[in-house]
Amino acid sequence: MFSKLTNSFKDKPSVFYMMSIAATWAGVGSLMVGIQTAQNFGTIPFLMWATGNTLACIVFGLLVHAVPKIRAVFRTVAMRYIFGLLCIMNLWVNLSGVQTIFAPTPLTEYFGMALSFAFMIFFVALLIIRGMIRNVLTGHTSWTAVYAFGLIVTVLAIIASRGNMVQLQLGLEPASLSMGAERFFLLLPGAFMYPFFYEIFDYNDENPDGTKSIRIRRVFVMGGLLFGAYLTFTFLLAWTTFNPALETLKAFFVSLVALSTVSGFVFSIYICFGRKLGIALNIVALAVWQLIIPMGFLGIWTAMATARTVVVLSMLAVAFYLTLRDRRKQVST
Repeated sequence: MFSKLTNSFKDKPSVFYMMSIAATWAGVGSLMVGIQTAQNFGTIPFLMWATGNTLACIVFGLLVHAVPKIRAVFRTVAMRYIFGLLCIMNLWVNLSGVQTIFAPTPLTEYFGMALSFAFMIFFVALLIIRGMIRNVLTGHTSWTAVYAFGLIVTVLAIIASRGNMVQLQLGLEPASLSMGAERFFLLLPGAFMYPFFYEIFDYNDENPDGTKSIRIRRVFVMGGLLFGAYLTFTFLLAWTTFNPALETLKAFFVSLVALSTVSGFVFSIYICFGRKLGIALNIVALAVWQLIIPMGFLGIWTAMATARTVVVLSMLAVAFYLTLRDRRKQVST
């Protein structure tokens, strides 16, 4: 089966790339933070948050293609190491999200912790065996399952919530709109922090195993739109109430989303630090996570989102400066 998927990817990689981009970008926060935003702040702030989320991969694909210096700055040792450390933080966000989402269920947070450990062990093992293709194929497969499972959970939650739906406000208050705008701008540069996305560009340029070359900008646009379609589940679930059985089902849905993202970050740490150090740091990240858990999911997410915005904007500033400098040199000669 794996061999058949590999051949399909090599012949028609676009769909696999699109699905893998959406899967890697999603993260556990796409459902948990989305529902919280809609219920606590209203529909308009949610739409602002969702727009920033959807545009992130699209902006990345278009801008990195238009400004090649961005890839050159990313390839520097210092930048790769900084991005690698941010990837470890994002890994903790998703592991903590899985633990948190199981806390109110009969299975308890300890099941979520055990599931997180199982995710990491599985993907580190695959990383040792497979490389780039492995990550694309697992992202494609898990994201297909996300759509199917998301539809089931959403339909069941709507049926169970009939007559007891959560009433969402519009959220036109200044504080709510300010929060929506803040999260929009925190999310917009987020995709630039994902080393796996730069690897897709490089892989498409080189195609060392004979994979068909494609229009890479298009797959990032479509990947962003596929992710935007998934956010429909988030918005609909924000209107619903959950009994214990549905709460457990939702927890498994969130875990499925997290699974696809954890895969991407395990691979991204490998990209940033190389094979031996990358594998070692993935193992260390899992061990250190125990010390990070007390920060809570939202605490880790906020710290990571703020740090990545500063790093990404600095990287883009350097890339644009180098681009303008080279153009001036060409004009002067």
